[in-house]
Amino acid sequence: MHKRSDAAVQEAVIVGLIQQQCQLWKRGSGRNLHQYLKRDLAQHQNKIDRDKFFDVLRANHLLVVKTKRVRAKTTCSYHHFNRYANLIVNTIHARPNQIWVSDITYLWLKPQERFCYLSIITDLYSRKVGGHCVHESLNVKGCMDALKIALKSRKDKTLPLIHHSDRGVQ
Repeated sequence: MHKRSDAAVQEAVIVGLIQQQCQLWKRGSGRNLHQYLKRDLAQHQNKIDRDKFFDVLRANHLLVVKTKRVRAKTTCSYHHFNRYANLIVNTIHARPNQIWVSDITYLWLKPQERFCYLSIITDLYSRKVGGHCVHESLNVKGCMDALKIALKSRKDKTLPLIHHSDRGVQ
C-alpha cells in the first residue's frame, strides 16, 4: 500500500508541474515538455522516462489531441482525358495577352465550415487577372465562367494566345 501511495504522490507532483507549465506554455509537444521538466522533476526526486511521462499525460487527459486537417483537393492530374503538350516550355513571353495561365485554389469559409473554389486566369506577362470566378464546387463551370470573362476583356483578338493550365480535369 505504501508503494501505491508513493506512486500516486509522485504522479500528482508530475501532473502539477505539467499543469503549471501548460499555463505558461500554451503550445508545445509532449517531448519538448518532458525535456523542459526534467530538471524540475529531478528537484522533486521524480525521475521519469519519456514513456512513463506520456502514460501520465494520457491518464490525466493532458495529451494534445491531433485534429485532422480538412484539405480541399483542387487538381486531379491522373485522368483519362486528353493531355496536351506544354506549349510554353521554350516560349519567351514578350507581350501581354500572349500566354494566359489558369489555376484553381480553394477558400475556406469559416462560418459555413466549407470550401468554395476560386478559378483565376492570369496574363503571364503583366500578371494581370483577366478572369475569375468563385464557385461552390470543383466542376468545370467555374473554370469556364472565368475563361469567358477573360475572353470578353481581351482587346486584340487577332494576336495568337496560349492558354496554359496544370492539366487538371477542369
